[in-house]
Amino acid sequence: AGAALSKAAVQHTVMEQVCPTRRPCIATQDITFPRPTQVSRIAFRNHYTASITIRATQDREALHRKDRESLEGWVTILKHAKLMQDPHSEDTSQYWHSFGPDELTGGAGEDAFVALRMFFYQPSPSWSRCGVEGIRIWGVPPP
Repeated sequence: AGAALSKAAVQHTVMEQVCPTRRPCIATQDITFPRPTQVSRIAFRNHYTASITIRATQDREALHRKDRESLEGWVTILKHAKLMQDPHSEDTSQYWHSFGPDELTGGAGEDAFVALRMFFYQPSPSWSRCGVEGIRIWGVPPP
């Protein structure tokens, strides 16, 4: 029964992206859950992001800290996953990606998180913005 539950789509809210105006940059975007949720899979369509890191927190206060790079209260569940073969080429810039139990670490699938923070890395100055679209998350909200 647990395996079937882990495949359920979970309700989430995608917050506005935060990105410095200069390029290249590291942009961030938060995803919040109405209730603590065990995350088993994350899927999305890339939009010119070379690589991505995803951190998760069990502490709602961590969302409000001004230093978005601080690791305090956050665990890394996906580190520098490559999304584009070449950050300067458009060829693989808009592919769909899915990360599940084999790629997600740091308690993903076991611990219940209240939010995720995505870090979008794009070293090329060629693209005006980077990020992901169509975010889908599967997991188990607690009863």
